[in-house]
Amino acid sequence: FDGYWKDVGTIRSLWEANMDLLNIDNKLSLYDNEWKIYSENIARPAQYIGHNVEVKESLIVEGCNIQGKVNHSVLFQGVSIGKNSIIKDSVIMPDAKIEDDVIINKAIVGSNATIRRGCKIGDGNKIAVIASREELKSGTTLEPAEVL
Repeated sequence: FDGYWKDVGTIRSLWEANMDLLNIDNKLSLYDNEWKIYSENIARPAQYIGHNVEVKESLIVEGCNIQGKVNHSVLFQGVSIGKNSIIKDSVIMPDAKIEDDVIINKAIVGSNATIRRGCKIGDGNKIAVIASREELKSGTTLEPAEVL
């Protein structure tokens, strides 16, 4: 086998595989017409990127609603990011809801998770993990390498 392969059996390898999608210079090229990636086609509206919003080096798919800043992150379908929220070096799984004034730095947020207003997750050193369907109360701080 001569191509991209990553065993995503650990938190770190899952995070790395998603970050690899953002790297133009790796063997997994989303821009190569000879190497297609096939996935489930979920009928969702196009993503909405609000006014005065900053998005850099990120992959944002259908149904997302972005009202905050997103930098070097992968957002799956149906993710919403509230006003004044900052998402950096993170993977946000399908239908996660991030309310206003949230900071997420190097984390994996599970599908259908809800992160209430004013939460702070991670510090950019180790990967923080929020489980699917988890709800963080307003103002919660989650230290790096903690799993909820």
